[in-house]
Amino acid sequence: MRAYIDTNIFVYATYPSYPQHEKARNFLKACSDGSDSWFLSWGVVYEYLRVVTHPGLFSKETLSFPKAAENVLRFTSAKNVEILTETPEHTKLLSALTQEMKTISGNLLHDAHHVILMREHDLKKIFTADTDFHRFAGLEVVDPLQR
Repeated sequence: MRAYIDTNIFVYATYPSYPQHEKARNFLKACSDGSDSWFLSWGVVYEYLRVVTHPGLFSKETLSFPKAAENVLRFTSAKNVEILTETPEHTKLLSALTQEMKTISGNLLHDAHHVILMREHDLKKIFTADTDFHRFAGLEVVDPLQR
């Protein structure tokens, strides 16, 4: 598989009120139980924590920080997950992306960070429900919730 998993898949798997919940949960379980490597970053972890603990987003379902952190520990402890970090190539790849896409701003900057990390680690596939990733060249964007 060798693919990066974006934050939204973890968020959908957390909340039964989302129509995508069962598919997201089953997808992550299959990833964790499988033998293929899958990847995320500390950016994904902290985006997840920001979203699920934000009372303005999920007033009835907001998670406490300890519960959200428990979820993070569960999905980061899978035997076949790797958390990507920046390498010495990060600045060069950021510079290249600024030449490639001159109009990145706002929330798209988080996506750009994920893409740069993927490029640093030679990953081409991302599992996400976020269509913004189609803006980046060289990615295979797969929505596992549409299968």
